[in-house]
Amino acid sequence: MLNVFLAAVLACFALLGLVHVIRWAALHIFTPKDAPLALLVRLRGDGAEVALRAAAERVRFEGKIPTVLAVEVGLDGEALAVCRAIQRENANITLCTPDDVMQWLRDSAEK
Repeated sequence: MLNVFLAAVLACFALLGLVHVIRWAALHIFTPKDAPLALLVRLRGDGAEVALRAAAERVRFEGKIPTVLAVEVGLDGEALAVCRAIQRENANITLCTPDDVMQWLRDSAEK
């Protein structure tokens, strides 16, 4: 009985690993070579933390987008503090205002 249980657990882990390998391969094969310079995320309201964490996870998993530009649009003090804490955890996240985004795009276009 224990052998059947262990075989079922092993099969589940093998299936999970296979799904991740297929997803990784599909992302790397079908992603264009001229990947974007940044992932732009608009932070607004209660969903700011979730949006920023999702963007950081996407960049970490895909590995082709070097920077997350998180645009602060009317965040209150608590949400801004949480977003700054997430920024400290992830070196590739930049919190900025809409004007800063335009300046960042101009600077990156000149390079």
